[in-house]
Amino acid sequence: MVSYATLRVSKGEAMEKEWFGVDDEHQVYIRLAPGTSVSDMEQQIAKCMHRIHLRISTSPVTICFSRSATCNFDTRFGNFAGRTISRDMLLAIGIVGLFLLLAASINYINLATAQSVMRAKEIGLRK
Repeated sequence: MVSYATLRVSKGEAMEKEWFGVDDEHQVYIRLAPGTSVSDMEQQIAKCMHRIHLRISTSPVTICFSRSATCNFDTRFGNFAGRTISRDMLLAIGIVGLFLLLAASINYINLATAQSVMRAKEIGLRK
C-alpha cells in the first residue's frame, strides 16, 4: 500500500495534471463519515469521474464500493492475476483438509495396531 503523497513525490507534477499517471487497477480505501450513505458517495464520485474522464478518453469508467471486511472475497476485486476465492471455496478446502487429516489419523492408528501385534510376538520370543 502506498499513499498518494508518496506517489506524488515519485511521479512529480504529472500525476496531478494527468489522471492516467496512476493506472486504473488501483484500489483506494476510504472511510466515510458517519451518516454518509454509500449510494450517495458512489453517485458523487461517478459524476466527477465521468466529467473528467470524458475530456481524456471515451472508454467507460466503473467505480465499485465494497466493505473492507468483504473485499477479499468479492469477485469484482482480485489480485494482479484477477483471481479471487469465495468463502464457500475456502470452506470446501477446509473440509477436505479435515477429511484428509482424519483419514491420516485412522491410517496411523491402523498401522500402529498392526505393528503392535508383530512387536508383541517379538517381545514374547525374547522373554
